[in-house]
Amino acid sequence: MKLTLVAGLVGAAVLAGAQLNVRNHRAYSMPFLRMGFPDLKIQRGERVWTYELTIANDYREEPRNFSPVVVEDWEMQRVQLGLHEHDWFIEGGVAARNGGALDAVIDWWHRLAFSYQTLRDYSPHGQTRITSPGQRSFGTAFGLTDVTVGARRGPATVAIKLPLGNPRQLLGSGNIDVGASVARSWQQGRWGIHALAGLVWQGRPKELRAAKTWIPQQQLGVSYNISSSKRLSIQWQSEPAAVKVGAAGADSMHNSLVFGLRQTFKNKQVLDLYLVEDGDFLFYGRTPSLANVGADFTIGARLSVRF
Repeated sequence: MKLTLVAGLVGAAVLAGAQLNVRNHRAYSMPFLRMGFPDLKIQRGERVWTYELTIANDYREEPRNFSPVVVEDWEMQRVQLGLHEHDWFIEGGVAARNGGALDAVIDWWHRLAFSYQTLRDYSPHGQTRITSPGQRSFGTAFGLTDVTVGARRGPATVAIKLPLGNPRQLLGSGNIDVGASVARSWQQGRWGIHALAGLVWQGRPKELRAAKTWIPQQQLGVSYNISSSKRLSIQWQSEPAAVKVGAAGADSMHNSLVFGLRQTFKNKQVLDLYLVEDGDFLFYGRTPSLANVGADFTIGARLSVRF
């Protein structure tokens, strides 16, 4: 029975191309390359431009005793542009880190959805602080991000990140990263299962200490086709901390959940809307293997246009 099921899944496998390409947005992870699902299936001769807006907001204190040594309190708005063809792609963009406008909205969301308060409820809104032992402090920032260039062949992707972002503003690492991944999808009727395994070599960053060299990635998603043009999905993502800061929570596995809606239009445009939640979503600390460390709240929209 098991062999029959495995054989059926392998026989039905198709290249991943209908799942969300979303990363963990913790501040110390953002300067480094991360591998993701291919956004769309692209035929030879086709060209796809992507336009993405992401807003991520985070609040982290450790230890949680109102005398923290690790503080991450910030909001980032990131605009990313990409050009994708059948077997290669390039992506880059602009990012701003500031106090933002979502602090009050997230406080309301926590009280409404989860009926509990967190440390962010007792913190002033609109701050921008990233501090931890042994690391330089970071505050507001604006500028170019690093640029990623990649190639695809079958289910495999390889990519290199080029250091264009300013490492003194934590908009880049100041060095190259190299990554590889394999992504597969299985479709049965309206339901789909999507899996990715990746590995990233992080070049030594210029402004961060205790960065890890190798980062393995795992992603597993389930999707449901509401109709021929609408798809819902939920995606689990997992990777270790990019940088050790000496705090048990912040240095633990970075697991998060992504909830997405894909709308395909008749003029070949595809719109992805997504929400990413860390451990707050499942009552922080109770289900760390599902959702643990990431930005507190991330929302985004990605428009893909075929030519």
